[in-house]
Amino acid sequence: MIARWFWREWRSPSLLIVWLALSLAVACVLALGNISDRMEKGLSQQSRDFMAGDRALRSSREIPPAWLEEARKRGLKVGEQLTFATMTFAGDTPQLANVKAVDAVYPMYGELQTTPPGLKPQQGTVLLAPRLMALLELKTGDYIDVGDARLRIAGEVVQEPDAGFNPFQMAPRLMMNIADVAATDAVQPGSRVMWRIKFGGTPQQLEDYEKWLLPQLKPEQRWYGLEQDEGALGKSLERSQQFLLLSALLTLLLAIAAVAVAMNHYCRSRYDLVAILKTLGAGRAQLQRLIVGQWLLVLALATVTGGAIGLLFEQVLMILLKPVLP
Repeated sequence: MIARWFWREWRSPSLLIVWLALSLAVACVLALGNISDRMEKGLSQQSRDFMAGDRALRSSREIPPAWLEEARKRGLKVGEQLTFATMTFAGDTPQLANVKAVDAVYPMYGELQTTPPGLKPQQGTVLLAPRLMALLELKTGDYIDVGDARLRIAGEVVQEPDAGFNPFQMAPRLMMNIADVAATDAVQPGSRVMWRIKFGGTPQQLEDYEKWLLPQLKPEQRWYGLEQDEGALGKSLERSQQFLLLSALLTLLLAIAAVAVAMNHYCRSRYDLVAILKTLGAGRAQLQRLIVGQWLLVLALATVTGGAIGLLFEQVLMILLKPVLP
């Protein structure tokens, strides 16, 4: 009975419009939802490269070693960084440099671009920014004095994954191994030094460690991910995620509006039919079974067709947006 009723109603243009509206709603929500999800995952994946870690702990004072040991016990990868400004010398030529001391873990994510390629700051060597090389008239293989230490230049730093953008950083970059910091004797009481510890691991490991760490933080210490970063990159990521959520929400609202208009038109066109059926003896329960069964069949059919159209629509959008997607 329900099947015959559905087939009779199916030939009605009003029900076809409802089915089409439902199918388009399912297709749009599925396609745009999947693309938004892909873009958000892609941005989250790239955000690790932008900060060379999943989370970071920044402090103007030295981080207690027990905190780092606890992170390693919990299975997290830990990378240590130290930044400070100091004078460098090539012979009698001085030049202020922004020193970044890193360990062997750096970069945890992303790529450190150097010339020659594939270099990392090893103990006893440094990597210089091209501008610092030019200012001091140095070349690869020469030696540079950093504080009390004399270190060999292994190559140039072209791009750091977590360099960010700081228009007020006037001094060029010098990258060295953190094991050589003590030999420079450049870090003294009162020096402006910034410690940064990068952490990498699964979301659950990071969440557990965060719960353990946050109650112990002091005012000069800050735990953050890229989403909480106050820099331009963190704000850009936040805005992109808000845009994706807004686009998905608007798509859902437009789909609901289209379905509501189509169903309202169909229901109004069936007032007379329902009245005739009740006049002929159809009871409330029988009419409810027919109507509910009909709508379940329409929803099932719209889900299947809308899902197929949505997957096809998603592939087309992926092809069109491929040049700009992460």
